[in-house]
Amino acid sequence: MPHLALVESEAERRAMLAWVTTYLEAYSPFTAFCRVLTQEEFVEDYGQMVDRRLLAASIALVIMDARSQTNAPCTTRECAATFSFIAARSIALDRSGKTVRKAFENYLRLFGLLRDEVRLASQRRYAAAWNVLAALASGESSYGTDLPRPVFTACTHLWQAGVVESDALQELSPSLRGLDADVARMPGMTIEDRVTLFSRVAEQLRNNLSDVGTLLLLGYLLSHVSGGTLAHYRLGQRLSGDVLPWYALCSGLHREASFAATGDGAVALRVAREIERPFDMRARPTCDLAVPELEVMMDVHAFRPRGALRGLKSILVEVMPGIEAIALLSHSDDSPREVQQLELWRDESDDLARMQYHLEEALVISRKLGGESARGRRKKR
Repeated sequence: MPHLALVESEAERRAMLAWVTTYLEAYSPFTAFCRVLTQEEFVEDYGQMVDRRLLAASIALVIMDARSQTNAPCTTRECAATFSFIAARSIALDRSGKTVRKAFENYLRLFGLLRDEVRLASQRRYAAAWNVLAALASGESSYGTDLPRPVFTACTHLWQAGVVESDALQELSPSLRGLDADVARMPGMTIEDRVTLFSRVAEQLRNNLSDVGTLLLLGYLLSHVSGGTLAHYRLGQRLSGDVLPWYALCSGLHREASFAATGDGAVALRVAREIERPFDMRARPTCDLAVPELEVMMDVHAFRPRGALRGLKSILVEVMPGIEAIALLSHSDDSPREVQQLELWRDESDDLARMQYHLEEALVISRKLGGESARGRRKKR
């Protein structure tokens, strides 16, 4: 069996996977054996994340994403199950931004389909910080985001020099005067004094935590409490979970950051290894199935996996070639940590739309089979 199949469009891929699921059940899920890609998705040669500072920031974001869900030291597997790992892997494979955008889109498709609110909430919380990293990696000026210019400017300074210049720092929160002088004194302060300074500024900005510039400013200050580490993430967590992505980003880009310092020692090094793992698009898939086939295989009424996936609690889903996500299909009482998922119910309009889709797919397949049968009869005559 070939390991790679190219099709012209998304519609052609859906038709092909619907046909395979219906008539070749023994080979289902088909994308566990053969990667089915559109021409646009096929990349001849993926790159590698060569910027060590961006890699350190990626590791910090992945570990923070996992740690904020477990509230404890995390394992490599828990890190690999996060949205941030998907983002880090996509940036490592393709710095142009094309793969990153598609990976984000497919991640939402996957966990929207599974109604996994934990993963969707993680994506909403961490997406802005990852858009900044993607822009820095690709060399784009804004990555097409709605982020304020002062936020991107401050992150660029941090990436290039390890610190944010005073003018850029002031633009993040114009109402705070003299903050740049306080930050400049932080290296000479004790840890206790740094925490006191952070707490004072946080109290002043408590009513403005919906502003991304404020979140970046607080994350930047918190990263100076113990430079280049994630040791004080609970301070940010008590204030707002939305501070944590920016704390991780600033800690990873800090001039004193290292792979081991941004995480839990060996876990950080293992995460780095997985992010930069070599990938050959022509190699055999290592997943249980890909996102497009999962959409086809989901049962219309009960909205649960069927066939070879029935009864499984988790599966490894290929979000993009070389980028895989661990998806939980049901809640288990003996799981290492509590995972809250909404009931897998769909309203009537969703059911009707999905039924209409499957009917259209069946009609396409029927026409193709009818055409082949007619051609066969003509040949016999």
